[in-house]
Amino acid sequence: MDGPDEESEPRMALAANRQVASVTDGDWHLILNLRRWPRGDLGASELVEAHTVELYHLGRDPDCLSDLVEIESQRARRMRALLVEWMGAARPTGWADARAIDDELQRQLAQLGYAADSEPPGGEELFDPGCSCEHCARFRP
Repeated sequence: MDGPDEESEPRMALAANRQVASVTDGDWHLILNLRRWPRGDLGASELVEAHTVELYHLGRDPDCLSDLVEIESQRARRMRALLVEWMGAARPTGWADARAIDDELQRQLAQLGYAADSEPPGGEELFDPGCSCEHCARFRP
């Protein structure tokens, strides 16, 4: 794939440990942090707050270094709504159940930053569209 296709449908993704969901629409990539999680190297230098949103223009910023959520707030609002709708319609498949690996492997993956330290959430929904936290409130109509 050479790059995002302007004519393609938006592509949704969910991290295996359900910490992050994202949507890519053309050159635009939005990330919704579903849970609080440590970002950074093994030292986990920064904690990302749950329900925060990040927006990047992949054509100009393929490494996702410049968050444009404040500058492109209407685009972020539209893309976040699309992503929340998609998550609401998601059906659990059980394909990537963390219990399929043993505790030691889970610990090693978490230490490398590839898995969460805690048990992944069970059967509850991925995201509460009625959440009233300060991060979600700013995206309300």
